[in-house]
Amino acid sequence: MEDNSGHDDSTARVNDSSIAGGISRRLLMKGAAALGAGSLVSTSSVSAAEEGQQEESTLAEAPPMGWNSWNTFACDVSAALIKETADAIVESGMKAAGYEYVNIDDCWMTEERDEDGNLQPDPEKFPNGIDAVADYVHDRGLKLGIYESAGTTTCGGYPGSLGHEERDAQAFADWGVDYLKYDNCGDHYGLSAVERYTRMHEALEATDREIVLSICEWGNNDPWLWGHEVGGSLWRTTGDIKPLWTVDEDTWYHGVIDIVDMNEPLAAHAGPDHWNDPDMLEVGVDIDGYPGLTATEDRTHFGLWAMMAAPLIAGNDVRNMSEQTREILTNEAVIAIDQDPAGKQGRRIKNTDGADGTEVWMKPLANGDRAVALLNRGERTRPILTSAREVGFDVESAYIARDLWAGTVTATAGMIGASVPAHGHKLYRVERGQSDDAVPAALLSINTDEPTVVPGEARDLTVTFTNHAPSALETVSVTLDAPDGWESEPATATFHDVAAAPSIEGASGPENDAEVDWMVRPPQGIGSGEYELAVSAEFAGRPVSTTVDLTVDAA
Repeated sequence: MEDNSGHDDSTARVNDSSIAGGISRRLLMKGAAALGAGSLVSTSSVSAAEEGQQEESTLAEAPPMGWNSWNTFACDVSAALIKETADAIVESGMKAAGYEYVNIDDCWMTEERDEDGNLQPDPEKFPNGIDAVADYVHDRGLKLGIYESAGTTTCGGYPGSLGHEERDAQAFADWGVDYLKYDNCGDHYGLSAVERYTRMHEALEATDREIVLSICEWGNNDPWLWGHEVGGSLWRTTGDIKPLWTVDEDTWYHGVIDIVDMNEPLAAHAGPDHWNDPDMLEVGVDIDGYPGLTATEDRTHFGLWAMMAAPLIAGNDVRNMSEQTREILTNEAVIAIDQDPAGKQGRRIKNTDGADGTEVWMKPLANGDRAVALLNRGERTRPILTSAREVGFDVESAYIARDLWAGTVTATAGMIGASVPAHGHKLYRVERGQSDDAVPAALLSINTDEPTVVPGEARDLTVTFTNHAPSALETVSVTLDAPDGWESEPATATFHDVAAAPSIEGASGPENDAEVDWMVRPPQGIGSGEYELAVSAEFAGRPVSTTVDLTVDAA
């Protein structure tokens, strides 16, 4: 969506996009409406660069947390929905976990302003107005957000705020609004993004109410370079997210992993009250036309948003969410990574095998701990390994790794690793020292030279157990679970006296590794396809497991 007007904005240092109609983001844009705006106010606003650094705001010291109506309900928004959602946020434990904003997205207003130029809430959707909804939300200890656009129309074709900034900002303040998502649709009349977003910031500042300004400019004009200077506490860095892992074709919307790749390089621009916003959460979102995310992908989505210090704005129907979705959204240990007071956005520090490979992410935390994510972008379970040194620690003799999803605490001499399923991740909080509650850290992996086998043919698998703990293990029992009808030998394997792991400088070696070759054979007559084999190890009262897929070719 490039601007062809030739307008050059030296403050933003990039061309502004003038979007009017045809926005694939909403598929609702009314083409004629983009030309029906009223007259503009004076263009007296000047850039933040010319005025000097804006006074520091403290409205969003941590990434905002809340809920937004768009991802699930689109234009089907109403006072009843917002009130029911506010109740559900309280009753589900989301409020206790830190969610505070209940945000009304597009389509809340009538298609025309009134005769005095005022925005009018749709009387059928909001019969008692926005202020009555705000009162209801505030009575539950939450805050209300609303939506508008920095153009002549919203993305749904409703009246935009360009030329009406002061009037609209005062209305929001009078209604009791606490958060404004400010979009980028409609005709911009040649004004730059910096000018348009500065206008709304100044209008909000002129009210007597503190209102968070969320810049939803889609990253078209690099808002991470100027967003905070024009009053934004957060800014969208990408086009819209959809409940997909990835999008193969070139579209304006993106899957989770596509957005991760666009947002990760911007880490240097994030911090308290100036957050990169990779868009709202798709955890638990179930809408027509999209397959949705798996439970594994939902956790990865949430975990990576936490690693990126992203705003956590849920987009699902929280009134009817599953227990699985609720547990993901309210995982306090993961949320603490997102909300960490250091305000650092995590970075990818290692990538193996490119777009479908494995990654290691690290985020430094305020108390000196490190958040570490092991990400598997590929289609098969993979072992992923890093070290305390690699994630930024000095050499110590022992570390504690807390698995923030499983709730387990492991002791390691410095290596941090796991067998990670396809599209999955492991998320750890790693600290120096020892704990009486920690169990030994270990990694179980399976290797095969040839993942394809024909019916009745034997295939050898090498199962490796690696002790990462600072103490030796006396006994490790390993079992393999094959599909029904498959042969496997041995039935079980036992390792004795597996040595303690080497120091942080070292790697796996014969002392702390134990291996066994396992023969598996699919039966005659079995059909073609992929078959999963699972291996588990039991030691010191702790299990670890992994899987491998073998492809049977019965042709």
